[in-house]
Amino acid sequence: MNEDDEFPRLHGHAIDPTVLAEEGEPFDDLVTRHGGDPLPVPQPSRWRVLRQRGDAVEIGAPVDADRRLWQLASVRPGEEVWLLEKPEPLCARYAERRRGGRPWRGQTRDRTATRSTS
Repeated sequence: MNEDDEFPRLHGHAIDPTVLAEEGEPFDDLVTRHGGDPLPVPQPSRWRVLRQRGDAVEIGAPVDADRRLWQLASVRPGEEVWLLEKPEPLCARYAERRRGGRPWRGQTRDRTATRSTS
């Protein structure tokens, strides 16, 4: 089994739960430290590096108290910051999904049973 199967997902990527639990820092400070130019964002604080991809970093901040919705952005030195317009839901671990845990983003399970009367 891949160890990433045990990590929750944001925007399709496995994210270490210890990173998600961090307090975070102001967006402007984090972006500047990674070589980007800050821009106005709806969630100005609680940002943290979620993962590194070459010289780019994927960053995010929870937008709700339960940390189930996250504002996400990507920062690459010398380039414009890429910000997702809408918050992304934190999705269940692949291993949890295989065991029948929370469904994929946007899907629901119909838990009602229908009985044939014929």
